[in-house]
Amino acid sequence: MNSCQLPIDPSQCVTLAHGGGGRLTDRLVREIFAPAFGLDRALLNDGAEPGNEGWVITTDAHVVHPLIFPGGDIGCLAAHGTCNDLAMAGAAPAWLAVSWILEEGVSIGLVRRVAESLAAGARMSGAKVVAGDTKVVERGKGDGIFLQSCGFGKRMCAQAPGPWRLAPGQVLVVSGDIARHGAAIMSARGGGLGFTGDITSDCGPLWPSVRALFEAGIEPLAMRDCTRGGLATVLAEWAEGSGVGLVVEEAEIPVQEAVRGACEVLGLDPLYVACEGRFVAAVEAGQAEASVAVLRGLAGGEEARVIGEVSGVYAGRAVASQAYGTQRVLDRLAGEALPRIC
Repeated sequence: MNSCQLPIDPSQCVTLAHGGGGRLTDRLVREIFAPAFGLDRALLNDGAEPGNEGWVITTDAHVVHPLIFPGGDIGCLAAHGTCNDLAMAGAAPAWLAVSWILEEGVSIGLVRRVAESLAAGARMSGAKVVAGDTKVVERGKGDGIFLQSCGFGKRMCAQAPGPWRLAPGQVLVVSGDIARHGAAIMSARGGGLGFTGDITSDCGPLWPSVRALFEAGIEPLAMRDCTRGGLATVLAEWAEGSGVGLVVEEAEIPVQEAVRGACEVLGLDPLYVACEGRFVAAVEAGQAEASVAVLRGLAGGEEARVIGEVSGVYAGRAVASQAYGTQRVLDRLAGEALPRIC
């Protein structure tokens, strides 16, 4: 039985906001998980190298609702989400292990579809599902399908990318338009909610883009996929964790008009809405144009562009420059804007 009494105190009980990728998620990791496992909070990232051989390991869990959404389903989401975390560590995805939690009564046909989608998604990153586990819970005790995955890959760059490598003068590049995944999920939940235009998730693999950068002689200094909390949360985390300033031009951040309209209807800021196939990278200024050219030459990267720079001012903060010379600080969310999106 839940011992919490309403209203829920987030310092005493888990809330949906603890899974949103914002300040409560950070507090959970910083105050409970990192000390329990003896981890250095400053070095925590989506992927880790437990040894010195260049192998990277990551883990992810997937509780998206609905299970099937415009542009994907929980299967390809699990494959891409896990492989993308490896790619952001500069690692070529190799193997996945996936655990399934199935609810009694879920359709075998749906399970088959998700399994085939997961396998196909893994292949898009050059990976293969090689191990797993299955558990079934009573009807009403789950939500159809939950997936938990673990990924292994080999780092293909000389030095692991990370926010600790950020320095003034570097340039920030985004790999494509943002916020489509979160908007697609909300559209599917609300039966469209009167949105104009078709919104499909950007759910897809990032390793082909990272590999293309490497092959062009470009080695990003830091990379992160813009999932929970969106682009703004990534930038805020980087700034806080590294102590540098990050300045982006809000007008340069690509957002589809249909997505922008959906966010206005829902009262959401697109910079905080999740992607599942987009990343932001910091590169040396001299490689910025080449990076954009490489990304635009790939499927889905047509909207890649430079959006800002690492600054010698605004230490520890991410700032968005707006029209008429105004600026706003991009902070991490305290609550949960869109639960159950990945």
